[in-house]
Amino acid sequence: MKLILFNTNMAINTVLSQISTKEEYIIFTDLENIETFFNFIQFNNIQLFKIKNTYGWKNLISLYQSKSWIKSFFKKYKIEEIIYYHQAYGDFFNWIITYANKQNIKITYNRVLKDISYPRLHSIWGYYVWIKYKFLFNTEVIIQNRGNQVIFPKLSQSFFKKNKIQEQSFTIDYQALKKISEKLYRQLNLNITSNSVLLLTGSVIASKQVDINEYTNKTKLLIEKIGKNHIICKCHPRFSDEIREEKELPHIPNFIPMELLLDFFPTYIGYNSTILAQADKLNKTSISLIDFYTPINKERKDQWYNYFNNTNIKYIKNIQELSKYLNIKKSNKQHI
Repeated sequence: MKLILFNTNMAINTVLSQISTKEEYIIFTDLENIETFFNFIQFNNIQLFKIKNTYGWKNLISLYQSKSWIKSFFKKYKIEEIIYYHQAYGDFFNWIITYANKQNIKITYNRVLKDISYPRLHSIWGYYVWIKYKFLFNTEVIIQNRGNQVIFPKLSQSFFKKNKIQEQSFTIDYQALKKISEKLYRQLNLNITSNSVLLLTGSVIASKQVDINEYTNKTKLLIEKIGKNHIICKCHPRFSDEIREEKELPHIPNFIPMELLLDFFPTYIGYNSTILAQADKLNKTSISLIDFYTPINKERKDQWYNYFNNTNIKYIKNIQELSKYLNIKKSNKQHI
């Protein structure tokens, strides 16, 4: 039996392609939206378990019990291979990987995001996080600074070598994804026109990239310019920090992976969502707002230019520039 460690939403296309082979899989996830999505769409060839992934020093007894449960689980289900997708964080899933290696189980890393590298962080808090990963999860990480002192614990090369991890590419099955996308479109009863705008919301305030007052004032201008009747929102699957004006707009449920609906919308607007790059590859109009808002930390903002390198994403500095990329007729309306 193959076990998938699914703790990043960015792996959705890869995971769906893998399970479309009808081979039986077990999936571990710590993401509520992934659990909800799989219950919503339903696949007959998977067993999904939502497990706790985050532990601290105060949860040592609970962590010990979880480790014991994993050991029993592996014996019961005779796990032959583990497949995972994350390059940073990981917490308890990292311990599962180290345990699997000791049991001589094959471990495969399918990269779903290009390598992310930030400057090293040298601080007491960074050292604390390094110790936590080392002693709680038997994991070597490199503590990096995402900007504004936000920690990014990246899995080290020694972690890969110690656990004999094989990095392998996986070819996306676009035909399988198309069938799932069409099913979702029908279930959601979407009514999309050539004037529809998908607004990607959530995470910008919570991740401390833009001050709430700055974000609120300029987002109101943005919504007014586009027109409420032309916008459908898709909130981030793990963050719900929308302002009131965003919450009042029509929404696609946050547990639905937007990757599966890319074909249907003509225009995408967001801050730094990976959806912008994916939509751009499909020749959709993708507009980033990283130049529209004044950031809390300019260096952190500037890192997104590198991430969006080699794309045709548009960057607007003000509301007037938005008009160059939108052709909205005020009479049209859409809803879900």
